Amino acid sequence: MINKTIISALILFMAIVLAFGFPRHKYEGSHILSSLDLSQDIPGWDGEDVSYKIDLRGQKMNFLSHVLAMEYSKDKGPMILLLILDADNFHYPKTCVGGAGFDSEDLEDIAFKIPHHAWKAKAIYFQKGDDGFLTVYWMCINKKQVDWTSQKFIQLWYSLFNLPKTGVMVRLDIETPRGKIAEATKSIQELLTALSSQISAEGQDYLFSK
Repeated sequence: MINKTIISALILFMAIVLAFGFPRHKYEGSHILSSLDLSQDIPGWDGEDVSYKIDLRGQKMNFLSHVLAMEYSKDKGPMILLLILDADNFHYPKTCVGGAGFDSEDLEDIAFKIPHHAWKAKAIYFQKGDDGFLTVYWMCINKKQVDWTSQKFIQLWYSLFNLPKTGVMVRLDIETPRGKIAEATKSIQELLTALSSQISAEGQDYLFSK
């Protein structure tokens, strides 16, 4: 008699094949980013929309629907790159940056808060020679923060039953020496606080979880 565990494993394997094993159409997305209406003009900050620099064409980008990319700086300080991705599934930041020759170091999770929301972000420090930058990021599906393990199962479940979902990854990069990560983190917190005043309550739930 075949072990029930093996049967369960086979069923799960077939489900994954059916959901992810065949060529997929371009992810249409939820268009949540177009409703955010983030401004380049935030009091005390200089901003620029650089979304046009990101090319979403090609099969490798089918998992992405929309990307919002903004650059912000304050008082001639380091530039902060804000990326918000409306994605069908999420890709690990190390995969992208590692290919550019940067070494990476996983850091302790960093806590952030704005009015009515508090969460922890994953943090990675990338370095190549004398150049280094901090990346913080988090992921939310349907207004709930998820980790790498849970998001894979959630994505699988929604794909199997063709259920609607809104998946968002928020990522911020800031150039900083290894010894000034605390100051860089403070700058990111200040930017998030300033941005939150421009985002509706529902938009905040999608980006920062309920």
